[in-house]
Amino acid sequence: AFTGCGYKYINRPNTVKSIKENAFEGSSLISRNIPSKIKKIEQYTFQNCNKLIDITLPEGIYSIGNSAFRECRSLETIFIPSSVKYIEDWCFYNSKSLTDVYIKATTPPTLGGYNIFAYGANMQYIGCTIYVPAESLSKFKNSNSWSGLPIVGYEF
Repeated sequence: AFTGCGYKYINRPNTVKSIKENAFEGSSLISRNIPSKIKKIEQYTFQNCNKLIDITLPEGIYSIGNSAFRECRSLETIFIPSSVKYIEDWCFYNSKSLTDVYIKATTPPTLGGYNIFAYGANMQYIGCTIYVPAESLSKFKNSNSWSGLPIVGYEF
C-alpha cells in the first residue's frame, strides 16, 4: 500500500482492522500510530523503514511477524503492549540503533528461534536494553527464550 512512499507520517483511522505484509516496507515514515483494532503486525510490514525512530504498538496486538521491523536502521525505541504473545524470527534484525524495548507483558512472549535482536553476518547482539514489568523480571530471566538478554525491571 505505502511501500517505498515518501510520506513521513501516516495516520490510519481506528476503524482499520489489518495492515498487510510489506505495507510500509522501505517507506520514509518517522513515526507511526497503529490503529487500535489491529491484532497482528504482519511480516515485513515496516522492513527497511530507515527513518522510523520510534513506535508504540497498541494494546490488543497479539503477534509481531517475521522481519516486521527488520533493517529499520534508525529505530531507537519500541513499546510492546501486554497483549503480545509472539515475537517472530528476524523481527528486529539489523535495526542497530534500537536501544530501548519496552515490553508490558507480565508473561514473556514466545520468541521465534532466529536472530530477533541480531545484526550482521556474525549475528551479533544489537545491544538494546529490554524493559519489562519489575514484578515479572524473574519470569523473563528464567525463560529459555529470554535468558541471556539484558533485561531490566521497570515500573510502567
